[in-house]
Amino acid sequence: MSGDSSQAGCAVGRPPERYRQGVDRRFLRPGWIVGHLLVLAAALTCLRLGWWQWERAHENDGTAQNLGYSMLWPVFAAAFIYMWIRFLRLEKIKQVEDDEQSEQVKVALGTLSPRDQEVLLLWDAGMSYPEIAEQSGLAVGAIGTTLARARRRLVEAHERQNYPEADVAHS
Repeated sequence: MSGDSSQAGCAVGRPPERYRQGVDRRFLRPGWIVGHLLVLAAALTCLRLGWWQWERAHENDGTAQNLGYSMLWPVFAAAFIYMWIRFLRLEKIKQVEDDEQSEQVKVALGTLSPRDQEVLLLWDAGMSYPEIAEQSGLAVGAIGTTLARARRRLVEAHERQNYPEADVAHS
């Protein structure tokens, strides 16, 4: 095999295109891998129980109930796998929605005055009123009022962005 990266299907240091499109890399983090392994263990356990029931059904004292369970356990295994895949797809959808909402908040935040942006972001960073006052140059007593007004303006900007027809109703 030569050193040609096109032959390998990827550039040096980059995974193949099919890999990047097919697998969401955040699902390869340790916490998610544990989830994948638990679902796999549950499915394998169900298949093993199905096999055990199949063997029991074919013994001298086996019953139709054993035969029924031997067919039911693989269905449970398939259900575990189906539900896990469905959960992963819903997580992807949730991530896209969260990204869209985050972008909308950034746009709405951009419509605020620099002072309102600064006070909101400092408060969101976990700073106390005295720390915000020191950082922004405002009086400590003005921070609460400034925050309340900035929050209201942020909500109004977000509503104008998402519900432009409601803006006409307020006019």
